[in-house]
Amino acid sequence: MKQVKFAQTAKVFLLSRSILLVLLSVIIFQSSQIAVFATEPLSKADKLAIFDDVWQTIRDRYYDSRLRGIDWTAQRATFRRRAGESQTSAELYSIMRLMVSELRDSHTRIFAPDEKLDWRNPRIITIGIFVREIENELVVINVEKGSTAEKFGIQIGDTITKIDGVPSDSAFAQKIYEQKGSSTVAAGHLKAAATLYDAKEKTFVNVTRRDEKNVERFASLPRQYKTYPPSLRVRRENATLIIAFDSFTNDIVREFYDALNSNLRGVRAIVLDLRGNRGGSTDAMTDLTSAFLPVGSEIGKFIDRRGKIAVDAQTRRQIFYSSKPIDVSQLPVTILTSTATASAAEIFTSTLKRNNRAKVIGTTTCGCVLAIRRQHSLPDGGVLEISELNYQTENGKSLEGVGVSPDEIVLPNKTDLRNRRDRTLERAFETMKNRTSGYNKGKS
Repeated sequence: MKQVKFAQTAKVFLLSRSILLVLLSVIIFQSSQIAVFATEPLSKADKLAIFDDVWQTIRDRYYDSRLRGIDWTAQRATFRRRAGESQTSAELYSIMRLMVSELRDSHTRIFAPDEKLDWRNPRIITIGIFVREIENELVVINVEKGSTAEKFGIQIGDTITKIDGVPSDSAFAQKIYEQKGSSTVAAGHLKAAATLYDAKEKTFVNVTRRDEKNVERFASLPRQYKTYPPSLRVRRENATLIIAFDSFTNDIVREFYDALNSNLRGVRAIVLDLRGNRGGSTDAMTDLTSAFLPVGSEIGKFIDRRGKIAVDAQTRRQIFYSSKPIDVSQLPVTILTSTATASAAEIFTSTLKRNNRAKVIGTTTCGCVLAIRRQHSLPDGGVLEISELNYQTENGKSLEGVGVSPDEIVLPNKTDLRNRRDRTLERAFETMKNRTSGYNKGKS
């Protein structure tokens, strides 16, 4: 596969040896990155220079030369005056993000100078709980161990009813409106839930929750920064190997092949849990896909604004990650997905599904499948990321705005969360039993 490299000087930063297919970690971790802007004020000329750079660069490099049918010149007329009149750097970036949101593209985004950009090790604000929209309510899906939230007794399955005294449905509706630039409704709702607690570090948010006994309880939770490095988790349920990982990086690929080497003896089926996978690099995604398909299998093509193929991704030999060949060709594979399964994870899932190599269980994926080829530095030190390539399957089908539909839909619900029941994984065990001779379902 063609390798794409860029220098780390002038207007361009090195991403990796491959193109980047990753969504903001904020979507997956249900927390938010908060900018701390420079105190030195920008002049009107400075603000207009930054705005013009964003507008022009998108016009020149966006993957769709028609800019999705948007009158980009009219957008400049609408937002440029407001940008020049903005009072702060934060207001300027807010205005530019409003303009960019008209593209409805989760990958094209702007980072202020002091926002963190390391997608491999995102450092973000957390209040110790992760929430997701379930059954039309904001429900706690995880509580961090040792957090203030845990000390307050907040439980998985609790419903958030108020945020700083504001009804949660009203606060959530406002956040959904602010995320209108997302690729899909699902992506917008995920990010809306992620940004509910936006504010500076070392401040507090007052949260009211309703527990399983329908009793409302109050907690004041501190906002603090925390780093979430990529992780891979492996366990066995009798003869099934379950591997969960949250991004596609070279380190994750190495851990993945190590896990196969160490755990394949006696394994009759594999479950890949991608329900929290936000994507990653094409190289890493290709190397993982290569574990399950013959060499030379078509993964898909990345098309630029001129309609030319920039990258033609195909599976390849496992030469870098394993000292001996790993054969999983006879093992049935099930992939677990959710609306948070994004970008490179969607391509991986789609490829295995199209080749009848995996059964997909869960919900339709994010539908956020465009590629960033390089980052663009703005005059004040901010960064613009632009979708320069569109992914298409070998049949010419795009996944952007559509996602990957599961073979079988399993929706999360509050009751299962409270009971720590993973119905999606249970269903994977059931289907494995039907697909594997002599398979015994493990207790979930």
